[in-house]
Amino acid sequence: MTVSATAAESSSSHLAATFATVIFNALICGETTAAMTLAAPMKERDAMRGKGSS
Repeated sequence: MTVSATAAESSSSHLAATFATVIFNALICGETTAAMTLAAPMKERDAMRGKGSS
C-alpha cells in the first residue's frame, strides 16, 4: 500500500487544525466558567458580605 506525500501532509495538517480547534474551544469554555465563578459573588456582594467560609 502506498501513500502519497500530499495525502499524508494534508491529513497531518487537518489533524493539527482539529487539535488546535479543540484546545481553543476548551480554553474559551474554561475562561467562561472562571468568569461566571467570579461574577456570581460580585453580583451578590451585599448579600454575601460577612459570610466567609468558616
